Amino acid sequence: MLEADESARMITAVEERMKDVMESPLVLRLPEPVEVLREVAWLKGMPDQVIEKIIQASENRNYNSGDALMKQGDSGDGLIVITRGSVKVSIGDVVVDIMGRGAVIGEMAVLAGVPRTATVVADSSVQALWLTTESMQSIMADSPELAGSLWKTAAMRFSENLLGNREPYNGWSQIQLRRWLSEGEVTAPADGEKANLYGKVAVLVAGKATAPGMAEAISAPAKLDLAEVEYSGNAKVFIRNA
Repeated sequence: MLEADESARMITAVEERMKDVMESPLVLRLPEPVEVLREVAWLKGMPDQVIEKIIQASENRNYNSGDALMKQGDSGDGLIVITRGSVKVSIGDVVVDIMGRGAVIGEMAVLAGVPRTATVVADSSVQALWLTTESMQSIMADSPELAGSLWKTAAMRFSENLLGNREPYNGWSQIQLRRWLSEGEVTAPADGEKANLYGKVAVLVAGKATAPGMAEAISAPAKLDLAEVEYSGNAKVFIRNA
C-alpha cells in the first residue's frame, strides 16, 4: 500500500527506534513504602492526617524468602503491611492465600488482642511496614472510620476462609467471592443483644454467640448457621444478605 521508497524509510525509522530502545538502560522505579501505604484498600478515602500518622508510626522491616513473619497460635503485637514481595498464608498445613503489595496481615492482634490466626511465610524477598498494636490503637481512637475499615478487612478474610469450602461458594472464583463479600458490613452488637439472622449470611468475627436452648456458646471465628442469636464478649459480626 506504500511506495517503495516510503516503506523503506519507515522500516529504517522503526529499526532505529528499536535499536535505541534495546541499547538504552532499563530504569525500573519501585514505589516507596509510603506510596504503597496510600494505595492499600483499607486506607482508601481516609483523611491525609490519618495516613500521615500511620506513616510516622511505621517501621521498615525486611524478610528473606522462607522467613516466618508470624506463626499461628503465637501471641502477637502489631500488624504488617506488605510493600514489596509476596507471602504465603497458611492455616494448619493448608495454604489459604498468597498476598502481595498492599496486603495487611496480623490485624486481629491490633483489633482484638487475639493470638495469630495463621502462619505467614515470605514467598520471596519481602519489604514491609510494621505498626505496633499500641500505635494503631492510638490512631484508631481518633478515627472510627479507620477502625471500621480494618474490622471489615479482617471480617472479609475470616468469611472467605470459612465460606470458601461450602456450597455454593466453593463453585465461585476467589474474585467473585471477594466481590460478593465486599457488599457485607460489620456490626458491633451490645452484650445481651439478640438478632434474627433469617435470610442472612453471618460470620462471628469476635466475641461469642448463643441460640435459644444452646448449652454452650459459639466462639469466633465461626459461621452462624442459626435463625436467632444472642451476642456476648464484645462481639463483631459480618453480615451479608443471602
